[in-house]
Amino acid sequence: MNKRGIFLDTGIFAAYTLKQDPHHETATKIVAQIVNGEYGSALTSDYIYSETVTLVLKRTKRCDVALNTSAVFSRGTSQKWLNLIKITAELSDVALETFQRYCEDDLCFTDCTSLAIIEKYGLASMATFDRHFKGKCITIGI
Repeated sequence: MNKRGIFLDTGIFAAYTLKQDPHHETATKIVAQIVNGEYGSALTSDYIYSETVTLVLKRTKRCDVALNTSAVFSRGTSQKWLNLIKITAELSDVALETFQRYCEDDLCFTDCTSLAIIEKYGLASMATFDRHFKGKCITIGI
């Protein structure tokens, strides 16, 4: 596996947290590989954090489950297997250019900020279950 680093998308965190998610087992394996350093540095963004907690709350309608999801991000950063990147004005500008290019490909602005991070940090791949990333970066999980 390439150790240049990996970006973690919303679906990985949601599936990891929600045992009833159809991707739970795959997400659990991917996270275990990341914790073991098999992909190098693991990055995600504050936008993915927000999107994930909101998605889990909407799916479950339970604040306790959403808070447990938030704790996954906290544990990951405190245990040093996850780096949480804040979307800066610079990243936002790059994301806007990407959004203009891929707007019709069903990519939302948050997706474009993820691609901007992959580009800026030279990451090898993205762990995601979203098919609309295929062809835009190397994906793991789909």
